[in-house]
Amino acid sequence: MTRTYIIFLLLLIGCKSEKKEDYYSEEKNEIEHIDFNLPTFGKWTECYADKSVKLYFDELSISDKFKTLGVYLNNYTFSKKDSLDVLDFEDYAVFMINKNEQKWK
Repeated sequence: MTRTYIIFLLLLIGCKSEKKEDYYSEEKNEIEHIDFNLPTFGKWTECYADKSVKLYFDELSISDKFKTLGVYLNNYTFSKKDSLDVLDFEDYAVFMINKNEQKWK
């Protein structure tokens, strides 16, 4: 009887499915690409196209897997950005997307 239990436990352990380390696919699917426009806000200005703002936020990028779509500064900060010696934005919002789709394998 003990031998039967041991064989049963070995079968359970041996038939266990392997875990995958990466559950998401890294492949791109161009068919599902969606174009959209960034929103406009009354007290905020979208300024990612500005050279100094783009350089500042590209250096702050958290990962190569994300792409920055837009950066919003409040109107006061946006009006003062060219007069700042050191760019140090405190009141901003960043729109980012994942470069690769997250699909289950």
